[in-house]
Amino acid sequence: MMTHHSQVSAKESISARSDRSSHSGKHLKKGGLQRISPWCLVGLAWIYLTYTQCRGLMWFDSGELALAGHSFGLGHPPGQPFYALLSALTNFCPSPLWALNHLSVLATALTLLPLVSIREQLMKASQVSQLSQVSQLTDSDIEDLENTRIRFGLSELVIGFAWVLLYPVWDQGTRIEVYSLGNLLGFSALSLLLNSDQRGRSTYLIAGGFLGLCGATQAIFAIVFGVSSLGVLWSWRSAPLKRGDWRRLIAYAGGVILGFLLPHLYLLWTVVYSEGFVWGTWSSWADFIRYFGGGDYIQNLHSWSLVPGHLIDYGGWLITHGGGLWIFMMILGCVWVRSASLLSLSAVISAVGFFPLSYQSYWPEVPDFSGYFLPCFSCSLLWVWAAWTKLEIRFTVTARWLFIACLSLSTLSGERSPLERSRSSHHLPLEMATHWLDSLPKNAALFVESDHWVFPLMYAQSVLGHRPDILVFNVGFARSTWYWRWTLKQHPDLPSFKDFERQRSRTSRLVALAQLKSASYTESEHLARGLSLTPPLTAPLLTAPLLTAPLPCISSWGYSVACQSPLPLPSPKLLLYWAQNSAHRDSITSRVLARLGHQLLQRAWGSQRTKEAIQLAKAALGDASVSSEEAPKWWPVPAAVWQAAQVGLIGDPNTLRALIVSLQGEEY
Repeated sequence: MMTHHSQVSAKESISARSDRSSHSGKHLKKGGLQRISPWCLVGLAWIYLTYTQCRGLMWFDSGELALAGHSFGLGHPPGQPFYALLSALTNFCPSPLWALNHLSVLATALTLLPLVSIREQLMKASQVSQLSQVSQLTDSDIEDLENTRIRFGLSELVIGFAWVLLYPVWDQGTRIEVYSLGNLLGFSALSLLLNSDQRGRSTYLIAGGFLGLCGATQAIFAIVFGVSSLGVLWSWRSAPLKRGDWRRLIAYAGGVILGFLLPHLYLLWTVVYSEGFVWGTWSSWADFIRYFGGGDYIQNLHSWSLVPGHLIDYGGWLITHGGGLWIFMMILGCVWVRSASLLSLSAVISAVGFFPLSYQSYWPEVPDFSGYFLPCFSCSLLWVWAAWTKLEIRFTVTARWLFIACLSLSTLSGERSPLERSRSSHHLPLEMATHWLDSLPKNAALFVESDHWVFPLMYAQSVLGHRPDILVFNVGFARSTWYWRWTLKQHPDLPSFKDFERQRSRTSRLVALAQLKSASYTESEHLARGLSLTPPLTAPLLTAPLLTAPLPCISSWGYSVACQSPLPLPSPKLLLYWAQNSAHRDSITSRVLARLGHQLLQRAWGSQRTKEAIQLAKAALGDASVSSEEAPKWWPVPAAVWQAAQVGLIGDPNTLRALIVSLQGEEY
C-alpha cells in the first residue's frame, strides 16, 4: 500500500510531466502559450494543395475513374463503389474534373486530423506507462491525464506541413485517385477507436462505418487497417475484445458491415439502371464472381523476390525528390521513442506498401504504385512528430530549430521547388487525345492498347462528346463480352453482337469491326499488320470478303491499316511545346512523352525519314537543337534494338537519348 507521501509524490510527478510535455490547463494560460488547433494545419494543407491541384485527367487510372464516375458507371474490380458514388456526385459541379481532383485534396488535408488525434492518444499512453513505473496510478490520476490536451504547437504544424510537401503525399493530393480517400477513412477509424475509452457504443459504430467505407474505396487498405483495428480492440486500454465487451464489438462490426454494404447499393444501381461505362456483364452470379475475381482484369505478374530490389529503387527515387532527410528522421524517431504501440501499428499498416513492390513491372514514379505508400508516409509523420517530442525534451532550443530548419529545407531539395510543383496547367492527356481524334477522317476506327491513351480517348468521346463518329476500341478489352456490348451501344449504327460472335477469334472480330469503317488506325504496327494480313472471314459482315491488303504505313500518332488513308506525322513543334511546358516536367509525363518519342522515332526511321525521326524524338524530350543540317545516314536497325530501348508500358528519357546517339553516330 502506498503511503501518503508517495501518493503526493506520484501526483506531483504527473502534474510536472503533464505541464512539461503537454503545456495544458492553467499552466498554458499563465504562460501565455496557446495550443494551435490542428485545423490550422488542415487549412494550410488545403490551400496549398488546392493551388497546385490538377484540373483535368492524369495518366493511367485517373482516366478510368473519371470515365466511370462521370458516366454514372463502374470501374475495374473491385469497383470502389464509395469513390464511384462521390465521383458521380461531382457531375453536378460546374467543373466535374476539377471537383473530382479536389476530392483527393480534401482527403489528404483532412487526414491530418486523425493523425494529430492518434499522436495525442499515443503520447498519453506513453505518459501513463512511464508514470506507472514510478508509482501506482489511481483512476483519478489516469482520468486527469486523459483529459489533458497534448500540446500541438508551431513546430508540430511546420512538421505536418513538411509532410504535405513530400512528393508522394503531395502528388496523391493533387490528382484523381482512390488512395487519399482510403487513407483518410482508415486512419479516421483508428483515431476513433483510440479515443473510444470514455465514449459509448456510437463511437464504435462510427469507427466501424469508416472502416467499411474504406473497404468500399480501397480494399487492400481496409485489410491492413482492419488488422490494426483488431490490435487496438485487443490491447488498447479498455480492450473490449479482451474484456468480452460484446455490445461495443457488435456495434463496431455492424458499422463495418453498414459502411461496406451501403455504397454497394450504388453499384447495384449502376449495373441495373445506368447506361454509363460499367465494367463487367452482371447478368448472372457467375458474372458477379468473375468480376470480383478479376477475371476480366489483366493482372500484373507478382513475385515477392522482387521486393528488395524494388524497395531500393523506390528509396533512391524518393531521396531524389527530397525525402531522404524525412526517412532519416523517421528512423531516428523509431530508435529514440521505441513506442510499442506505435511500432506495432506502423508495422501492420506499412505492410500495404510492399504490395506493389512485388510487381514484375514497377516504376516508383507511377502514382498508381506510389499511392500504396500513403499509409506508410502517414505513419512516418507520427514517428517524426515523436522524434520532435523527444528532441524538445532533451536538447537546446538551437538544436530543435536546426531540426525544423533541416526538415523544412529537405522538402525544397527535390527536383523542383514546392512553388513549381503545380498540376494546374497540366492538361496533356486530354489534349493529346483530342489531337489524335481530330486528326482522323470521318467515321474512322481507332484501335488503341496503352492505358495512357485508352482512357483519355474514351473520356473525351464518351463524356465530353468529342468526335462521336470515331470508333475508339480498347484492344485490351477485346476478349470481354461486356465491352463489346458497351461499344455497340455507343455506336448504334453497328451490327448486333450476334453478328460478331460468329467470328471465333479475337483478331477476326477486330477485322470485322474494322471493315465497317471508312478507314482504320492502330497504335502499334503489330496490330496493324494483324488486321491487314488476316485472311477473308468465314462469315463476313460486309457483302464483299476482305481481300489481302497492302502492309500498313505510319500515320499520325500510329499506323494506317492497309495504308488506306495515311495521315502526316505530328509536328515536332507541337511535341516540343508539350515537352517544354513546365507543368509537364514531372516524372511520369516525361516517361509518357519518351514512349511517344520512341514510337515516332521508330516509325519515321523505318520509312528512312531519318532527319524527321531525330527531330521528333528530340522534341519529345524537350530538345529543340538539331545536330547537323544533313539528315543522318539511314541504316537498318535490328528489331531487338528497338525492343530493348522500349521500357514496358512507358518510356525512359535516358534510354531514348542513348538511342538517338546511336542512330546519329555522333556525340549528343
